[in-house]
Amino acid sequence: MWGGAPIDTIGAMGRIVTVTGLMFLAGCGSGGGGGEVLRGWGSPGREAGRFVKPRGIAVDQQRKATYVVDMSGRLQKFDMDGGFLGSVILPDSERGTGEGLCITAKGELLVADTHYHRVLRYSPELDLLGSFGRAGTGEGEMLFPTCVAVDAKGAIYVAGYGDNRIHKYDASYRHLFSWGSLGPKPGQFQRPSGIALEKNGNVLVADAANHRVQRFTSEGKLLSSWGSKGTGPGQLHYPYDLAVMPDGSVVVAENYNNRLQRFTPDGEPLGTYGGPGHDLGSFARPWCLVSLADGRLFVSDTLNHRIQVLRLNGVGVPAGGEALSARVSR
Repeated sequence: MWGGAPIDTIGAMGRIVTVTGLMFLAGCGSGGGGGEVLRGWGSPGREAGRFVKPRGIAVDQQRKATYVVDMSGRLQKFDMDGGFLGSVILPDSERGTGEGLCITAKGELLVADTHYHRVLRYSPELDLLGSFGRAGTGEGEMLFPTCVAVDAKGAIYVAGYGDNRIHKYDASYRHLFSWGSLGPKPGQFQRPSGIALEKNGNVLVADAANHRVQRFTSEGKLLSSWGSKGTGPGQLHYPYDLAVMPDGSVVVAENYNNRLQRFTPDGEPLGTYGGPGHDLGSFARPWCLVSLADGRLFVSDTLNHRIQVLRLNGVGVPAGGEALSARVSR
């Protein structure tokens, strides 16, 4: 399966893994795909640099930092290559832990604190600065936020799977409006789990239990959708997150299909990547994606307790590496 020589490779369930330069094949039934594993790190455990089911990822390229939250209630900070830099424990975790992360233009780290119905704010050094949101279905309230994303203008979007809505805030954390409701109809949601922002400001939502992707304007007007439940090309099975690549294509993390799938901006399938397994290039319930302007893609490989950094074949990068996605991270 592998087309490159591993460096410091070991089994996925052993000590911390650091791997570079491995090629992996497309998933079965793909019309295209393939790519390279640039790096992978992590293994099961609560020690520094290890993970207990990592979920959210955020990448701060300006400060050369990567942040990961896992189900132990820890928020860990790494360099861009997976070197451990520090960690903190979320202020509350008895009911559950956070899921989604992103970086604001000011460099603050936002954490969707799912089971406490709020978004936490941290400094780049992991000092807790405050929070916004509260439990409920009224103005400025949310239920079980799963992800948070920031657009190029600083507007913040939060998806809640408890109230099946998308909430929009301004850069000062003031609630602007919300949209959505529970159901399978166009514009409705069943567990919205990931948000990505296109360069033009449109909002893509991974509508997990409806097994589809929906596209909205920044004001919440439905524009299009694609996907249906299944394992074939163009079909999805619990899409938990998505990322807009530098060429405008969209990569979706399919949690139950244990693969990534890439689409044109119009939702036409371009290929699948990976598949179930423990080797690098394979996945066990991939949860979160972060795309960078140079084409790198960070994946939280949750049940393999690790982070993988990939470069997918066929993804074009504009001159100068200008990203077509305004989304920083989940």
